[in-house]
Amino acid sequence: MAWWLSNGDAGEPRSRTATSAWANCDLTTVLWGAVQPDSGTDIGLSPRETAALLLNKIRQGNDYARGKKQWFRRSASVTEMVTLALSAASTIILGLQSLN
Repeated sequence: MAWWLSNGDAGEPRSRTATSAWANCDLTTVLWGAVQPDSGTDIGLSPRETAALLLNKIRQGNDYARGKKQWFRRSASVTEMVTLALSAASTIILGLQSLN
């Protein structure tokens, strides 16, 4: 028998819902405690303010991503140019060696 189903020393199975301390709790109570915030209309942000904050966060994320894309494009271009230069140098060196 699993330890979480036993009822102490008696070894008898217990009901998961009847004796469990969490049986009558919803997820909010489990995560945030027994005290729930007031649900009045003056608490929190209005839908317009929430949407404005969300749009602002999306714009900030897009700006960040745009900067990262530019950096990666630049570094990819530099890497490609260095690879091309090394390839040309190796071709020239190998060509000079075959002349001897």
